[in-house]
Amino acid sequence: MLKRIEMISDEHFNIPDDHDVKTEGNHTNQHKIIWRMRFMKQIIKALSVAGICAVSMAGCGEGNVSFKNDVRPILAKNCLECHQVGGKGYKKSELAVGDHESLMKGTKYGPVVKPGDSFTSALIMLVEGRADPSIRMPHGGEPLNEKDIAVLKKWIDEGAKDN
Repeated sequence: MLKRIEMISDEHFNIPDDHDVKTEGNHTNQHKIIWRMRFMKQIIKALSVAGICAVSMAGCGEGNVSFKNDVRPILAKNCLECHQVGGKGYKKSELAVGDHESLMKGTKYGPVVKPGDSFTSALIMLVEGRADPSIRMPHGGEPLNEKDIAVLKKWIDEGAKDN
């Protein structure tokens, strides 16, 4: 897409080269017009790039990620079956993900969420399979999709708030 923008040339705007400008009439005004046209071309390119950036950022979402509206549904769909009191995952790790307080408490081995640091949070390491591919979560289930992982990461990086 950026290459297409770069391909915008003077011909698209009918901007003559300096040597093509006839010197009849007011030579200074002709040069001003040429420079204004070239300036407008640069403005159009810049606005096009800004538009592309705005559209690509739209997928990232505006504002903060909500535990209640964004994170909890991901955990409920992918983790809650095992990680609730009485579940197989809970019996092994004592991790419950049914509410913010339980999730933040972590496992019997320690916290799984490090607010502000998704990269070293055990939750992200486990759903991405970075800790050990054999214990990628959800264990025995379909891996989380990239969109859901991105939501979890953003929530953690924003401080893992109970919102």
